[in-house]
Amino acid sequence: MNRKTLFILIAILFSIKSYSQSSPGNVSSNLKLWLSAGSLPTGSVSSWTDDSGNGNSPSQNSSADQPVNLASQINYNPAVSFDDSTDFLEFNGPSLGTLGNTSKEIFYVAKSGEGMIFFVADTSNSGKLLNDKNIGYKKLTTYNSIVSSRTNNPLSREEACGERLIANIKNENETSLDGSHYKISSNGTFFTHFNDSINNGFGKTNVNAEKMMIGARLKQNGTFASFYGGVIGEVIFYSSSISSATDRKQIVSYLGIKYGESIGHDYLSSDGLVKYDISTYGENIIALARDDNSTLLQKQSQTPDDTTRVYLSTLQTTNTGNLGSFANDTSYLIIGDNGGAMESTPTANTEKPTSGIQSRIEREWKVTKSNLKEEFSMDFKLSANAGSVTIAHLRMLVDDDGDFSNGGTTIYSNGDAAGTVISYSSSVITVSGISNTHISNNATKYITIASTNTLTPLPVEFANFQAVITENGFVNLNWQTASELNNDYFEVQRMANNNTWQTIGFEDGAGTSNEILTYNFKDENLPNTSKWFYRIKQIDFDGQIDFSDVEAIRRDEVSDLKIFPNQAKVGSTIYVQSNSEKDIFISVYSLKGEEVLNSKEQIISTSMLEAGLYIIKVQYPNRVIESRKLFLF
Repeated sequence: MNRKTLFILIAILFSIKSYSQSSPGNVSSNLKLWLSAGSLPTGSVSSWTDDSGNGNSPSQNSSADQPVNLASQINYNPAVSFDDSTDFLEFNGPSLGTLGNTSKEIFYVAKSGEGMIFFVADTSNSGKLLNDKNIGYKKLTTYNSIVSSRTNNPLSREEACGERLIANIKNENETSLDGSHYKISSNGTFFTHFNDSINNGFGKTNVNAEKMMIGARLKQNGTFASFYGGVIGEVIFYSSSISSATDRKQIVSYLGIKYGESIGHDYLSSDGLVKYDISTYGENIIALARDDNSTLLQKQSQTPDDTTRVYLSTLQTTNTGNLGSFANDTSYLIIGDNGGAMESTPTANTEKPTSGIQSRIEREWKVTKSNLKEEFSMDFKLSANAGSVTIAHLRMLVDDDGDFSNGGTTIYSNGDAAGTVISYSSSVITVSGISNTHISNNATKYITIASTNTLTPLPVEFANFQAVITENGFVNLNWQTASELNNDYFEVQRMANNNTWQTIGFEDGAGTSNEILTYNFKDENLPNTSKWFYRIKQIDFDGQIDFSDVEAIRRDEVSDLKIFPNQAKVGSTIYVQSNSEKDIFISVYSLKGEEVLNSKEQIISTSMLEAGLYIIKVQYPNRVIESRKLFLF
């Protein structure tokens, strides 16, 4: 064997050893189980490989009961799908370690339909139950209240975020009990079950003990109690508490980047360094990253609503199908936005460069690069009814501090000297070839999309639509547009019990406008039903259409939430009225998601606010939050 061949073999062995030592967020102490769908081929799953190196791979010998690993289920990554009736995997390998009454932590990523309520039950042999009843609905980011039948409340939730619910369950010591069962559930259907009733990790020597499995729960009499229906991307189990808050954040950061989920704290790399600060632009966070200590290799990412995408090379249907690569380990590109509209608005157009830019979309993005050499591309999906978009009008604005009006903005166009490539198709603007020329390495910049022509992009934006029953029994419909492009007219539509929309009136549009305009319509011929619905259909001169939100009316209600006036001068008073609820809490947010005012009173002074567009959110005691827009000038 010559020296060159020996060197290659040593390099291969070193890389294999390094790979085997990887762990979630580079946290390996007491890691007993690491199941990732990315370790499996697509198709039926007879055994789910345990990447922790402990050999705890659950399996299923019966082909009829095997779940299926599906490609591109969560942020272009695969996930294992369970059918809620027969599919499950059973642990038959070495023990996860003595669980007993010691601390332990479980992390998981799962998705089960639209309504996602998860809980963990922790029961003793005597049947005591611990429910985390406040683990919630999608897009909530914090979960604090835990209701327990146990005296010492051993179960706590350290991390939970997003509609895919990257969750971390932490169980503290409970010395008064002699055994524990750990179950993770979606909508009441268990997808993992850990049993240590006789402290051997599996309880296999006790024929009455429940077996450890994923996808189902087995009763002590041998019958199935329930099956899980949904997909699971990852399950991570530690037999002891994570030693530090930083380690826990590293694990959750790894999961958040991989599965495209915004998390409740700064994003850390596997070495504990902050790669993205969420104190501003903390919404819809997506990322590209290579971090070998976590086996993290995310080459494309999308927001949950698919309004923004970022990718190396060319976008593919799966992350592994992307042919791009990272030259450096611990390469990170993390992007978050301010939650603004994917269209031009009057407020956005007050914050733009004075030279040559006529309009810009409201949404802004913060882009943080770390140790990244590669060029990347981004897709921006405009709101419906984007109208005619001319590529020559489009610009990418790159700013140094997030204020696009104070002189720190660089303007890039298609085919410029920086190598910028801008294209457009089916409401999606693509900017390709974004390099260190546009955004320097190891820096944070802010970007948005703009136009040199008021026609691109400037769709109709419905700023507000309300339907209110008046005291004399009519329904007043009021709507506003923040901007209009080639708007011919509006149709007022109503739907009663027949599930068919009926046009009940017309209003002329303003053609093209960059101002807030208000429209009104009175429905005096109400249907003889207990409930009906309204919407506004907007029609362009070229036949393109768009719809407002849908407003529901009940005959027995007088009116619901009203905020008036919803456009006013700075320093004026705003009134918030709800006839159905008196005990309400009001919060006012900027378009960057920052709370600028809150009140329990229904009268709000705007003297402390600046001109611009705000979101007023009203929280009822027993209802969901309602939102309305407020424009101050």
